[in-house]
Amino acid sequence: MPLYSKDAMAMNPLMMEALPTGAWSIPLGPDDPVPVNGRIRALFEVRESDESNELLFDAMREQTYQPYQSNPWVAAVLDAGMAPMHAKGSYTFRVRFPSGEVLELVVLIQRLVRGRTTVIRFQVGPFLHLWSMASAAKANAAGDNDFTQVLLDEVRQARPQTLVAANVSRLVRSDQEGGLLLKVLPDHVDQICAGPLTMKLVGENSEYGRMQFAVLGAMASMERNWIVTRLMTGRIAAGRRGEWLFGKTTVPFGYRLDGKRLVPVPELAGRVRQLLLVLGDDVSPALTVRRLAEDAVPMKRPRDDRTVGESARARNNPRALVDSFLAWVPLWVTGEYVWRFSSPLKGIETFAGAPVVYDDANPLARGEVQVLMTPGVPEGGWAEQALLERVAEVARRRFADQVHAQERSPDRPLADAVRAGSMAGDLHEAVLGPNNEHRRPAVHNPRRRGTKTLAAFSGYGWQEGNNAYELLVAPHGRYKIVERAPLPPATGSAVAAGGAATRPVRPAPSVTLAYVDEASMMRGFVRAFAEACASGVPVELRENVRAYRLEDRSHLIDERSLARERLLRELHTARLRLSNAKRSSLDATSETLRAQYVAFADAYAVEVEDLDRELCDLDQQPAGGPPPTFESATDVLLAAMATLVRGTRLTPEEHAALRILVPDVRLARDPHGAWTAEATVRMPVADGVAELGPIQWQVARSGVGVPSMRAARRAAPQTAESRAEARYRLEHDAGIAPEAARLLTAAPFPELAQLVLHARTGRALPAWLDEPWREPKFMAHVAATYGANPSSWTGPSLYGRRLPRAQAVVDCTATAGRLTLAGYRDVMPGVDANEMWVFARWHQDASRRRGPVVNREIAADGTWSLTNRFCRCGKAALFVVHAPEITGSLMCECGLTVDADPGSTADGVRFPDAYRTLRVTRDQWMLDLRRTCGPLHDELSEVSVRQASILQTMRSDVRRDWRAVDLAPVCGMSAQTCQWNLNQLRRREFVRSTGRPARFELVAPEDVATVLARSWRRRPTA
Repeated sequence: MPLYSKDAMAMNPLMMEALPTGAWSIPLGPDDPVPVNGRIRALFEVRESDESNELLFDAMREQTYQPYQSNPWVAAVLDAGMAPMHAKGSYTFRVRFPSGEVLELVVLIQRLVRGRTTVIRFQVGPFLHLWSMASAAKANAAGDNDFTQVLLDEVRQARPQTLVAANVSRLVRSDQEGGLLLKVLPDHVDQICAGPLTMKLVGENSEYGRMQFAVLGAMASMERNWIVTRLMTGRIAAGRRGEWLFGKTTVPFGYRLDGKRLVPVPELAGRVRQLLLVLGDDVSPALTVRRLAEDAVPMKRPRDDRTVGESARARNNPRALVDSFLAWVPLWVTGEYVWRFSSPLKGIETFAGAPVVYDDANPLARGEVQVLMTPGVPEGGWAEQALLERVAEVARRRFADQVHAQERSPDRPLADAVRAGSMAGDLHEAVLGPNNEHRRPAVHNPRRRGTKTLAAFSGYGWQEGNNAYELLVAPHGRYKIVERAPLPPATGSAVAAGGAATRPVRPAPSVTLAYVDEASMMRGFVRAFAEACASGVPVELRENVRAYRLEDRSHLIDERSLARERLLRELHTARLRLSNAKRSSLDATSETLRAQYVAFADAYAVEVEDLDRELCDLDQQPAGGPPPTFESATDVLLAAMATLVRGTRLTPEEHAALRILVPDVRLARDPHGAWTAEATVRMPVADGVAELGPIQWQVARSGVGVPSMRAARRAAPQTAESRAEARYRLEHDAGIAPEAARLLTAAPFPELAQLVLHARTGRALPAWLDEPWREPKFMAHVAATYGANPSSWTGPSLYGRRLPRAQAVVDCTATAGRLTLAGYRDVMPGVDANEMWVFARWHQDASRRRGPVVNREIAADGTWSLTNRFCRCGKAALFVVHAPEITGSLMCECGLTVDADPGSTADGVRFPDAYRTLRVTRDQWMLDLRRTCGPLHDELSEVSVRQASILQTMRSDVRRDWRAVDLAPVCGMSAQTCQWNLNQLRRREFVRSTGRPARFELVAPEDVATVLARSWRRRPTA
């Protein structure tokens, strides 16, 4: 079936039977060609410049459709007005035929996005419509116009018989795009109707039509260049007269418009200085925005009465808001600002007397016109010179970081004439202004993600009691299990009975319970599914399940489940809005705003109740008739399962199919702390769809970093201040080093920051601080540790990683009593000897001492072995804890550290029981050993980057036996390092000896490829 045939156009397949006779072939005019099946009869193009408003676009729309309003299909679009422009998903058109019949047609509204151009596409009857507010002349980084490219793509696909526009200038605005249109259109379009003019592109006398289009296109391009040149010349002249080229839309803080000139306001000098003080501190964006809100700094638009704290941008993107203030630093520092815009003409050195600068790295880009404006500063400047220099340095560093991260491209260098007239040319070059038209790099950024992929089980949620749980994606190949407390009840009114304004209760924050391994989730699910299928499929059918095939892809559509999922999405959105409204009411700076947000919260609470009621009604609906036949779903199931087996991420289509095949996934924790997952799977059978399950499997926990440490503390206290604010207090009030402040705020114990603030500033301890944390010796030790220079710490310099290998050695030694290498390899055969002996030595690194966690002994027969170290209480020390305040990283169950020096602040200090939660469990260190030392056929086994390079080289020629001296040059390592890695791979059964000296071959190339894919998924290459 052709894509544009009349049988494929309507969303409702019964619409064609309801049409009056001849409705499909009603002509547009006397010259309308004979309809041809498989081709669009006409494509209506409505375009207005992106610098215009919707009022002009509406006028252009009326001008385009007026000559054809006698056609009922066109009249329906004309009567709809601007509604299709703003419709989401679909729009209902009312088509009135000459016979008096009225047809309500639901039409899909598509938004085609290319670069910065958005085109609205929809089809009503035999006519296709393209609406866009975009330029037909501006070129992208490749030198093409995005709107023209979208138009040509639609023309090639639809092959319309007639292309309709208000005039030729709606199609052509540059010579280059006009030539491209003239090359493509005759192959796909029969004629062009531009107002009263009809230009034939095929058939007799088509040469005249092409000549008319070429001449009128050149005139439209010339007209556009004249208009732009006249406008830009006027703006440059206005800038030379001292007028503010931003106009009334943007006025920096501290200035006002006097007519059309920007002048400083000396009365605001104190507030501008306070603003510069906040920007010069260079703290986190969230804390900067909070301090700006406390100072009631207004937004940049004069008619906008909101302050920074009341703007949605402050909550959604504080970094962008801070960058917008930093962009005006040259104006506050020097009283100058460089206005930059693209030159309307190519190949010129000056434009209206203003210099034009070109980009040598991008010859296709237009030149940049630069105009220096000098509004000035008040007498004495906005602040002292030292503060101005500090703020300028902060702005330089921030925008240099953006350029280095390829978030934005650098500004072009200043022209010689602009630099000669400026007091701070280097500052203008370093700071990226808000009107920088080259914000994105023209070259491809390899850091950006390509095709969008999703983790298989991301987004699954379940309910237990009043709490909701959700499975979210975490870094390093993990999922995190998040617990969300129920929302507090909505307030009934903005004003309480006594007349005072009520403040809603702040919703409880979500809590991360644990991290589980992504690979373990997928492998466990596939194994459990296979075992359940082997035991037989139950015949419990689901009703209202139907399958369709669209565009050669199988999609599963469960009507009831889709309706339920839609309600759940709307309910989730409503709850988020309710939570945001309550939070905004707490942060509001005036009673009027607070009352407004409380009213919003009341409305959202009613919406949540209505959606809950609809969801209950849907679940209680009776079952329908017999289930329909299930078609073409097996390929979806098999494709999803194959993707899970490969251990790769899913495309959005695969993820949507998996969500229908696997409707429910939940996790539960047993008393021993292990997590068990269960899921329900739908399968196609002869009579319909069978529901299999619930199937269950064990999930390995993952993570040894700070997030998993916080997750281990289920009862961790919630502080009133954010981490950024706490870090600011520690650096500025307590006066500790930035590295120590960063560690304290990132630590899993929020109590530590409170202890340091109490000891160094006299700040009162919060009430939620338990008694073990208030012990005087412990408080003195913590204050002395973090108050000293970080280079003098005797413990580890970070919390960021626990030591699973060290804990594995301690636990195995405790189990064996005396651990030998052979005994350690009984636990993990592929382990290397260094993995055992390294934790029995002393290391000296940058004056930081890490003590051994075990003792090494040599027996009379020369056998080396390990034994546990003992605490002064007489018990074996079995807790390896990585924290700066714990000397040597080894702690006893009684709370004492083993390596504390006599007479030091750590001597005799008993650490709170919460530190014992930092110990790596056996499941965690066993998982780590399986990944790094496991054999080839272990489902969790991975290899390092060097080992992966060796295996990849050996896979290039599987028939060859390899030596270390042959592999080393290819893999970029020394022969000694290559030989060590080969021995490690031989121990893990990846390679084996061929019988010849020092020669190796792969054991199973297919299994090696699977391990390589798994390893590179966790450590992607650049």
